[in-house]
Amino acid sequence: MKNSVRILIVSWIAFVSLSCGAVVDAVVPVELDLQIGKSFLENAKDGKEGMHILKDPALEKYVKSVADRILKSDRIQYKKEFPYKISILDDDDTINAVCTPGGYIFVYTGLLKLVQDEATLAAILAHEIAHAEKRHSVKQIISSLGIYFTIYIALTIFLGSDAANLVNLGSRVGGEILTLANSRSAEAEADSMSFEYLKSTKYYPGALES
Repeated sequence: MKNSVRILIVSWIAFVSLSCGAVVDAVVPVELDLQIGKSFLENAKDGKEGMHILKDPALEKYVKSVADRILKSDRIQYKKEFPYKISILDDDDTINAVCTPGGYIFVYTGLLKLVQDEATLAAILAHEIAHAEKRHSVKQIISSLGIYFTIYIALTIFLGSDAANLVNLGSRVGGEILTLANSRSAEAEADSMSFEYLKSTKYYPGALES
């Protein structure tokens, strides 16, 4: 029996070593994504990392209306699991939007003042949503922590532990999202998926031509 368990564990480690990204999709629960996103939101509410949430219900409602059209796509996998909550970050000097793991969308006022039409905003939001849907940041975080940590995660789940340790990890790394840069392959995948998300909206194909 012990030998069988050892064989299973060794086989699992070999599998984990092949592809961190595939392992994340297969065995790392989305609770980790959600906790990272919640942690980022709490940091923003507390004014950490220079972030400040703008209280503008009308503006939030407008951005949400654009995002909601995108989220109707049948290509969105985690629409039930992820809240896709909209927050506006008050920073006119930053031209950016971020969708954290777990679907927390942050849009900077600098971006909103720059975009010239709704279709362009939709294209940007679709791209960011794709990063969350494809779990790019979670894969990058786990990969950056090393293969041995990835093996630890896999074995923890394989041996029957719950997601508590992963949730604690999410709380610790939530503030690191802004410092992460997606790989070229992740950016290309986000571009491709945003194209698919927009197909069912009024923004297609204008958003992609902007």
